[in-house]
Amino acid sequence: MTIKTSQTLKDLRRDHRNVMLLLNMLEFEANRLAALDEPDYQLMDDIMRYLTTYADVVHHPKEDRIYGQLRVLQPQQSEVLAQIEKDHGEIARFGIELRSDIEAIVSEAIVRRDTVAQDAHNYIEKLRGHIDWEELEMFSLIEEVQSELDEQALAAGSLGKSDPVFGSDVEQEFQRLFTSIQRAINPAQT
Repeated sequence: MTIKTSQTLKDLRRDHRNVMLLLNMLEFEANRLAALDEPDYQLMDDIMRYLTTYADVVHHPKEDRIYGQLRVLQPQQSEVLAQIEKDHGEIARFGIELRSDIEAIVSEAIVRRDTVAQDAHNYIEKLRGHIDWEELEMFSLIEEVQSELDEQALAAGSLGKSDPVFGSDVEQEFQRLFTSIQRAINPAQT
């Protein structure tokens, strides 16, 4: 096992934990929406902005680079790996739809609450299922061939972009989301 490949998997798993936390927060707000309560639309918007600008643009392409190498090393997995690409595309599409719904609400457009709640639950279910599958199945395959992966290609896959919320420096546009996460993690300290 190489240090860089091991670190890449560690980073991907950390991203998954962070995304699951955000999905839990999003689900709470979506449930409030479905119950005709007043959710925190700004929080929902912040979460979706993060998921569509970091998870879809940085995290998934990093995984795709690893899966591309895995396809060469384990051609018998080609069908499964093709499904991942489809999943990443579908997750991105669902995310853009939901983000658009929420942005419309935030800008005070008329949007059906039940549609937004259903879009949120579909997105959450799809992304959670995808993460669970990767953690249980795909990352095990990667661990089997870690020593054969091209570390330089993996390093290039980082795209030089750090996590704007969970990284060492919280980007200004995500400060409100970071504060909401801190409140969710440590409600007694707020």
